[in-house]
Amino acid sequence: KILNGNFEVIFLLDGYDEMRPEFRNKNLFTTNNFEQFRKGGQSSTEQNFPKVIYLSRSELFAGNSDYIKPFVPIEADNREKDEFHEAVKFYHELKLASFEKSLDAFL
Repeated sequence: KILNGNFEVIFLLDGYDEMRPEFRNKNLFTTNNFEQFRKGGQSSTEQNFPKVIYLSRSELFAGNSDYIKPFVPIEADNREKDEFHEAVKFYHELKLASFEKSLDAFL
């Protein structure tokens, strides 16, 4: 969305579970340098962009309590988000449940 010369970006990254294993445990926000798409301001609205949505099969995360580490938006240039314990409050998770077994109820 472009407004007054500023833009708000949302990235949709699908197939995390299809990545090669050696890349899965790296922080995706940092390695993809998503911080460069920040508007530059420090207001709470400006700190909320870019939005990054990761899609993956949930089976990959079963039994792994540290599975959120690659998804937390750690930003080296932002003192309020440069460590995991600070950036984790900007992480939000949504799980979609399969409705295959009850599909007939929706038709």
